[in-house]
Amino acid sequence: MFHPHSGTAIVIGGGPAGLMAAETLARKHINVTVYDRMPSLARKFLLAGRGGLNLTHSEPLERFLQAYGAAAERLRPFIEAFPPAALRAWSKDLGVPTFVGSSGRVFPESFKASPLLRAWLRRLESLGASVEYRHRFDGFDTQGRALFTHSHGDADGRQIAVAADAIIMALGGASWPRLGADGGWTQALAEAGIAIAPLRPANCGFDIAWSPQLQRFAGTPLKNVALSFGQRTVRGEAMIASYGLEGGGIYALSGPLRDAIAQDGAAVLHVDLRPDISTDALAARLAADRGKASLSNFLRKAAGLTPQAIALLREAGSLPAEAEALAARIKHLPLKLERPRPIARAISSAGGIALDEVDEGSMLRKMPGVFVAGEMLDWEAPTGGYLLQACFSTGLQPAKRRRNGSSAPRTETLSPDFDVLAVGTAKHNATPVLFARLPRAGLMRLGDDTDVGRLQGRNCIVEFVADQAEMKALHRQALLADQLQHRVAELEISDADAPRRDIVVVFPETEMMFVERHGLCQIGDVESDMIDTFVRHGGRLL
Repeated sequence: MFHPHSGTAIVIGGGPAGLMAAETLARKHINVTVYDRMPSLARKFLLAGRGGLNLTHSEPLERFLQAYGAAAERLRPFIEAFPPAALRAWSKDLGVPTFVGSSGRVFPESFKASPLLRAWLRRLESLGASVEYRHRFDGFDTQGRALFTHSHGDADGRQIAVAADAIIMALGGASWPRLGADGGWTQALAEAGIAIAPLRPANCGFDIAWSPQLQRFAGTPLKNVALSFGQRTVRGEAMIASYGLEGGGIYALSGPLRDAIAQDGAAVLHVDLRPDISTDALAARLAADRGKASLSNFLRKAAGLTPQAIALLREAGSLPAEAEALAARIKHLPLKLERPRPIARAISSAGGIALDEVDEGSMLRKMPGVFVAGEMLDWEAPTGGYLLQACFSTGLQPAKRRRNGSSAPRTETLSPDFDVLAVGTAKHNATPVLFARLPRAGLMRLGDDTDVGRLQGRNCIVEFVADQAEMKALHRQALLADQLQHRVAELEISDADAPRRDIVVVFPETEMMFVERHGLCQIGDVESDMIDTFVRHGGRLL
């Protein structure tokens, strides 16, 4: 059985999701090893930071969650448990403070990924986590052990089988496979009966059949444009590439564009080259006499178009002579997209393990004790900090779970930056019963539901419990914790000059233990070796 503060775990994949899972496990004194097929960790993470590491976004949480589209509600619990504010606090604690850019995006003050990664790896080492490099994941054997092939340089070595109390899979999607994530895990899980949506490119460019005249503008940007497809319009920038278009504005629409091409064989993107001026106002400017000026110079001066924008206008055919028609084309330029770029060149990937295949703690329902995090799950998001945030947040959740599939105790602190956990009933026809997990105080009974609002916003995570049996168990824990508080206070006073020691209290009926400075923790079956372990490490058994 996988207990808090004991046991073994392996994390497969050394990207942000895997490393966050490893850190959380190591903080629980779990013996954790990270396996990665590359000779170094987090290579794609480092690539993402080459132009400035966009960790997350500062916008309000409800708007933030909308970026995940159809997967927003499934991802909500993960991101609420470790939101952007917590990620920024975590980075600061690593010695890498962050700042909010003019667009609301959050970056390290160093603007780079490498200082954060170096500090993170030092922390993992100090927590006792170990790393095994050049280990390619091959699947599972009949005993549920993870299979790896350990390569030595260019040659593959023998296959090994690794058993653990918990296995966290964070192997990524299939974009930029030369950096580690190649989607090779899909076959092993599909053979185990896990439903997997095909991996597809996300945040990618698109092929367009450019004329030779436009090819010479490859590498030049289209700044401050509006891009529209279907009912969505985004403002941003696009980059003309030799093959077609790429850039932030294109990436924001890449999901629906990709899906439309898959269904219809092509998709038409509309570009507004002058989004800050109305069609009528633009037509009035274009109706002026251009004199001896060439059409290109006239468009540059009257419409404020760049040479690449003028060349792009001609891709839709000869330019109209009438001012109204020319203004309409500038405001609504159609471009036919033929196909998305290959997944190997995409920033991220869509598809993966169907969200219904995992429970609320990311454990595979068909494979107890095996958890999934990051891009292996079937969600996608645009660039802007949403990708990394979801990887960090989903990496935290599996590390809070037990092998038998039950949730870790509700009273457990979710991160070092959140000191208080309030618990209440979700039934509208029942009087809310609220508890707070306070540092070094266990569970305390609060008043009515007005306390929730007071606790929210003050480093508090609120979790609502609908199950009445669970509420009764929590109530009993609160009563026991209340009885203990006076005894704990007495011990603290009497031991004021003594070395600091944790206090362990075992309740056979509820299979709980109270560890001073850690609150109430469930240990499963009350096993003597577990109790002895705590006593050997300075615990006082009451």
